[in-house]
Amino acid sequence: MIGIKIASFIVALTMSTAFGQSVTDDAASAVAAKKGLIVFQMAKNVDWPKQHKEGDFIIGIYGDEKIYKYISSKYSSKLVGSQQVKVVRYISVNEISECHMLYVSSSKSGYIESIAKKINHKKTIIITNKSGLINEGPTINIVPVNGSLKWELNLTKAQKYNFIIGEKLKKYAYSII
Repeated sequence: MIGIKIASFIVALTMSTAFGQSVTDDAASAVAAKKGLIVFQMAKNVDWPKQHKEGDFIIGIYGDEKIYKYISSKYSSKLVGSQQVKVVRYISVNEISECHMLYVSSSKSGYIESIAKKINHKKTIIITNKSGLINEGPTINIVPVNGSLKWELNLTKAQKYNFIIGEKLKKYAYSII
């Protein structure tokens, strides 16, 4: 009888652990989907200078595989203006190359200064997602606010490099500097 109870406990523990992992994975996937949607909407609502409106529209992802997979599966081959979206995943700062938007995960936010030195600011908008980073280099920062994801905009930086931020992005921004 004790053997059956132990076996039942182990089965129950295994099932609850597996279920808990599934819930965690589902929640992480839902957050990745929300962030991915925000990134794509940013791409659709920013106007790049004319010289950057040819060829593919490249969205780079540094440090978040779930967001990379989501954006790749959902938005690759969609259009931003007349440009086809291409999604590129970067594993290290050294790999980062020219792109229109570069999403940098919170786990890689310590590299913002190195990334900012490496990229072409006249073409690339950096998007981060860690509270307090909007003054550190990104043009857009996605932050949690009361259980929702919102964004902060650095309009000064956008204007410096001739990016025109759409009115909807400004209207729904959590903060603008």
